Amino acid sequence: MMERLIRWTFGVSGRDEYQKAELNKILSGSAVLVYWLLYLGMFASLIIDGFWTHYVTAGSIILVIIALVWGIIINVQIRKHGLYQIEAANE
Repeated sequence: MMERLIRWTFGVSGRDEYQKAELNKILSGSAVLVYWLLYLGMFASLIIDGFWTHYVTAGSIILVIIALVWGIIINVQIRKHGLYQIEAANE
């Protein structure tokens, strides 16, 4: 699925391992940036709602739901692939 999405977005496929690693590094960096911007927007929306309007708007609720669902999906995928475990070796 991800390969089809990348092919549809960028118009190419069949990348070698180095290109895939670099693309994954760039996309993961942008995902982290969007994740934190979403949380900053959510908190700003909640603060504005609390101090100025004194009620919670639908936009704030939608941002909270999006952030929670995104966090849950990421957590489930990490646990499903066993990436939450840390491998360590002693010499």
